[in-house]
Amino acid sequence: MTHPEPIAASVIIPVYNGANYITQQLDALAAQTGNPSFEVLICDNGSTDGTRAVVEGYNAPYPLWVIDASQRGGASHARNMGAVQAAGDVLIFCDGDDLVEPDWVASHLHVQNLYSPVIASGSLLHDRVNTPEVLQAYGLEPGDDQKTLSTRTRIFYDDELTPYAGFLPTVAGGNFSIPRRVYLEAGGMDSSYKSSEETDFAWRVQLAGVPAALTHGPLLHYILRDKPKRIFHQQRAYQKYKVLLWVHYRRHGMRGPSTKASILEVLRQAPKLINPATRFRAAYLAGGNLGALEGILQYRILKRIPKPLRLDTAPIRGLRGLFLRN
Repeated sequence: MTHPEPIAASVIIPVYNGANYITQQLDALAAQTGNPSFEVLICDNGSTDGTRAVVEGYNAPYPLWVIDASQRGGASHARNMGAVQAAGDVLIFCDGDDLVEPDWVASHLHVQNLYSPVIASGSLLHDRVNTPEVLQAYGLEPGDDQKTLSTRTRIFYDDELTPYAGFLPTVAGGNFSIPRRVYLEAGGMDSSYKSSEETDFAWRVQLAGVPAALTHGPLLHYILRDKPKRIFHQQRAYQKYKVLLWVHYRRHGMRGPSTKASILEVLRQAPKLINPATRFRAAYLAGGNLGALEGILQYRILKRIPKPLRLDTAPIRGLRGLFLRN
């Protein structure tokens, strides 16, 4: 890759079959304010729906690249491939099916300029892009966004942050930033995780001595799963891989699920999946608790723990400059 001028930030977007929605995020990035210097890397994780052609045909006001990330399935691998190809000193991560606010890039760079090196999580807005029924399924209330918007200038740093699951703070996988050097030195994300990979990464970085921050400045509109079946499968995967986290970090004090409680919750929610009035919330709870039970069986009882699949920069550094730019 060659750039006519220095790039401050590289926006990394993992995408699989995103042809129907990716231009909305590209438009949101085109509307960035504050004149930040950034590029966008669409890390195509083996799409078969013409995602690459859609991106290559987009008339972007910023450097736009398509990265071939089809070698291994999963968003973690796609992010890793983007990080290797990135030209910016700061990596900023989002997903293709969400919508960033106009000052999203500038706000992430502001936090990095203040505290670098830091792994900084932005915040999520839900009201505008999700129905009340979906919000309720996730335990959210219409109007919650106002609490976030009322403290946009606040930055919570290091010890001010709330620990996650009894250990260290985590980040929003679809809205965080980190110096590229730190990301690569940490080995990138572990693609043996199919969910919860951002927490594993955030914890490894913090254990290596890099503090975390949370800010309500860089905001994006997070589109939740909108069908009971999709909610069920999302939460099933999330809680299954949260048990894998527990296996790796329980010695640090991370809390894990209760087998008995998960069994009872699955039994309690199963009849509610039939009723349209309770189906959304039941899918969230039943899926999550079933995933916890699967994780306990696979990782705790059978001890089928996958080997870490982290980034090895050595064999792929030579690929820089072989990918397409719009």
